Amino acid sequence: MSKNISASLLNRAKALVVELGWLDAVIYVLDTVLHRLTKRQCVWKYYLFAQPVPTAMLLPPSRGRSIEIIPIPPGDPVINGIDRPKAVIGERFRQGAICLGAFKSNDLIGFLWFVIGPYEEDEVRCRFVPLPEGQAAWDFDVYLDPAYRTGLAFGRLWDEANAYLRQRGVGWTMSRISAFNLTSIRSHKKLGAIKVGSALYLRAGKYQMTLSTLPPYVHLSAKAETAPAIQVPAPGRTARTPRLPIPPSAR
Repeated sequence: MSKNISASLLNRAKALVVELGWLDAVIYVLDTVLHRLTKRQCVWKYYLFAQPVPTAMLLPPSRGRSIEIIPIPPGDPVINGIDRPKAVIGERFRQGAICLGAFKSNDLIGFLWFVIGPYEEDEVRCRFVPLPEGQAAWDFDVYLDPAYRTGLAFGRLWDEANAYLRQRGVGWTMSRISAFNLTSIRSHKKLGAIKVGSALYLRAGKYQMTLSTLPPYVHLSAKAETAPAIQVPAPGRTARTPRLPIPPSAR
């Protein structure tokens, strides 16, 4: 290996550590190497955030009115403009998820998904449970067309989502963000999001190992029916430790 290549790799490694921290940098490299070897993703690292639903709007009432925010129902042809697998979209609606679409001159320029209550993740085998029950939602897959990411569409989307949640007595919305997506992490923090935990997933064949800072902490599963349920509490509350069934011999 030439000195130039070695120096380039060393500089890239240093940049990763500065950007992500040494632990996430190691996980990122591991994910990259395994992905190249297996041609599939084997490692996921999420940070879990709790974001308060504010009483005030992010934008003044007169701003961003040219951007229309409309709930997109199941079966609406507009759904075809969302670049996600049809099976994934169908599963989201099956769970009762709401999709808010942002429109500019009748063109879909962005969307935001959320569900009040538990959410079955579509990237890994996991069920996220926001707490307190009935007062917390789960938001996911927030997207804006690159041409509108520096405009008012982001604020309009969140103002409408927050209004919907407030009307239903929801005070917090939780989410998971890739540890490597620093742009999304910064955006959520600007909205007041607080990191409440993390989860690491390792997959080999049908087996998935979950390591989380929240209950159940360590979990091994081989099929969807045995997926872990990770409880994500609002700040100031603690996750409930799952009650294990008492063996008949101990009763």
